[in-house]
Amino acid sequence: MFIFDSHASGTRIICIIRFHVDDGMGTSNSPPFLLWVKQQIHKCFRIKDMGPISKFLGIQIERKHTSHQLWLHQGEYISYLLEEYGMLDCNPVHLPLNPHHPFGKPDNVHELIPNLLTQFRKLIGELLFLAVCTHPDISNAVNALAQHNSNASPAHYATGVVTPAGVNAQCCIVLW
Repeated sequence: MFIFDSHASGTRIICIIRFHVDDGMGTSNSPPFLLWVKQQIHKCFRIKDMGPISKFLGIQIERKHTSHQLWLHQGEYISYLLEEYGMLDCNPVHLPLNPHHPFGKPDNVHELIPNLLTQFRKLIGELLFLAVCTHPDISNAVNALAQHNSNASPAHYATGVVTPAGVNAQCCIVLW
């Protein structure tokens, strides 16, 4: 991350540039300064200006300038997860983990999953990405599941697959 904050010729200029691998974004209170910075970066790295930001690191960004609101969500990623785990027709739930039977009832029978530990860890990683970026509402459920990374059972995997069904809200930030 590059942060520039300076008073040049009596005017304060703030510029923030963020890169991660091949994804980048930038903003400034001075459009001419931001343009100059992008030109300088382009000389060395041949970046491509794709206009106003709509997605960064898989996080979708929507803005409403009149009310100074910014929405961050991962709708595309959630749809991908639901399709990946065959849950496109599932019903959303309000609690991603049942407090009385967090990993299902003892008499529930769960199918065997090939490469269970690998598949479970992959699922936990996918859910952690959601929890950290835009959905803190599933953090407790993901944390409870992650505690079983070294000794997961089919019941833990089945519980993890159900968790994305409870994720359907957007995170709204009001900017002033």
